[in-house]
Amino acid sequence: MSVDKLVIHVGYHKTGTTSLQYYMDEDRERLFEKNIYFPKIGLVVSNNKKGEACSGHDEVVRRCNDNKFIDLFKKELESLESKDGTAFNLFLSAENLIPFYSSHVIKKFLNSKLLEVVNPQEVLILISTRDVQELFDSHYNEILSNGVSRFLPLPQYFYKKKAKTISQVFSYLSLNRYNFFFLPPGNIFVNVGEFLNREVCNVSLPANHRVSYSSNKGESIEEIISRKFGIQPESIDYQRVNIDSTAFTGKAGKCDLIVPTVKFSNLDLLQKIDFLIKSCLLLGIDTKNKALGFIRRW
Repeated sequence: MSVDKLVIHVGYHKTGTTSLQYYMDEDRERLFEKNIYFPKIGLVVSNNKKGEACSGHDEVVRRCNDNKFIDLFKKELESLESKDGTAFNLFLSAENLIPFYSSHVIKKFLNSKLLEVVNPQEVLILISTRDVQELFDSHYNEILSNGVSRFLPLPQYFYKKKAKTISQVFSYLSLNRYNFFFLPPGNIFVNVGEFLNREVCNVSLPANHRVSYSSNKGESIEEIISRKFGIQPESIDYQRVNIDSTAFTGKAGKCDLIVPTVKFSNLDLLQKIDFLIKSCLLLGIDTKNKALGFIRRW
């Protein structure tokens, strides 16, 4: 097993990550002919309200310090033989390396036993982007609409927490001098291909045509919030929050983020209790891995 370059694609969420993961999974053999390997082990494919969904190498992230899993991962890599005997490039993709509620997941992974065992010559981190407001709206829409999270955060909590988390990740990567690159909005296959192989990644359409990732066409974010929380649209206020957009675009600057706001007083008693309990549990995720495991099971 000889890994030349480890390329880690960390999302962001809602930037074409799922289509990329399906493409890499379905074209694994052709990719390896070009010395690019997309591991089978740890790739999670599950079902939610939108159908079959690939969330990337979530199991690799979750079990990166699990010795039994690391042995299996190592065996898969050792079974590979590149045509000319040269080292190959390993490509991992998991947008849940940066969940909206915690910056510690990616820190743990980058300092894990798994990466010590893989021992690549070089580590590159790729971050795909899109318009900042669209990025937030689309991700929140996904959480509310498709059952990808059992916890339904109030919008103001989600938007502000996500902005803070991504800024913390950006600061960590910068301070520790990791090689990370922002991919511009557009064709994610072509953008990733610039770091892997232009020929094999030059595709113009999503790889998986059976699954639609257009959530709730014709329904606004306000309508979705109103329906999910059982409140009237006029009960939704808005805040204009100025954030540092550097961590979202790769370019130094600031931007205004329009944050939908649901007043806590507008929720009924059960919704208030539900929100408070789950919020407290989420707060524990930042510092306790056991809390993270509990949330996942729950």
